[in-house]
Amino acid sequence: MSPDFSREDWKKLAQSAIDEGHIEVAHLAELNPPHEDVRGWTNDAPAKLVEPVGIAVVSQTPALRWEGPRDAQYVVTIAREDGTLAAKSEPLRANTWTPPPLERGLTYSWQLTVGDQHVPRPPSPPALFAVLDANTARAIEEARAAGAHLVAAVLAAKHGAALDAGNALRDYPGANVSLIQRGEPTSTNGDQ
Repeated sequence: MSPDFSREDWKKLAQSAIDEGHIEVAHLAELNPPHEDVRGWTNDAPAKLVEPVGIAVVSQTPALRWEGPRDAQYVVTIAREDGTLAAKSEPLRANTWTPPPLERGLTYSWQLTVGDQHVPRPPSPPALFAVLDANTARAIEEARAAGAHLVAAVLAAKHGAALDAGNALRDYPGANVSLIQRGEPTSTNGDQ
């Protein structure tokens, strides 16, 4: 039975995802630079960046999350693709920070300063993410607002917004559809 969506293009997107049983998240190579292996180097960084790294996001104010010691003090810096400063936090004790609104359609790098150390640290690649352009974000939000969560998941995944796709897929009840990236399941939904 076909899902009941108000628009024909949405119906096709949703039915395709249901028929295939999965939604593939676009791998954004430009946000996932290769890691350089340096002989004898160990990554003893004081923290680990969790998200967003290597993906696109719908929100202009994405929550940046990392893992690290609870007693540490962190400063988050976000730079535009041209290297100019986009946002910088005050010293934080939490392991998450939400920046002021970022510009749409741009790629950003972010780093964490813990004491006198920066994460990621060379030779590790920079932590990159992109904020989707206004038209793409509007289409995803329109589908979500209309209750077409499966369509929102497909649209977000198509543009590499893995977290947003996973969140939208969780909001779609009744379908056993997985999110996959590079052939590996990253999120599931359904009666499992």
